[in-house]
Amino acid sequence: MDRIEFNRAAKTIAKAYGTQKSKLFERSKKPHIVEPRHLLWYVCDKNGMRNTYIENFTEENGLKVKHSTIIRGISRAVQVVKTNDLVRKLSEKLIK
Repeated sequence: MDRIEFNRAAKTIAKAYGTQKSKLFERSKKPHIVEPRHLLWYVCDKNGMRNTYIENFTEENGLKVKHSTIIRGISRAVQVVKTNDLVRKLSEKLIK
């Protein structure tokens, strides 16, 4: 998965959550922003993208995060995917 696919997944996830792609990369703790961002990182991880690339592409879109933040976000997304059928279906659609 490369930069183009990262941005395509971000756009798809933002649309599914009813927000703009740029909102995913704002420094915020609001659930309607954080949950789709974590889902993006989860999808990228499941598609075999290394966390360093996720970190770089996230920073290119305007949000500088640490490696540990991405790992924690992915683990939180796992919990959401397990408990929310709509999120699970969206993630399955994006995971190749």
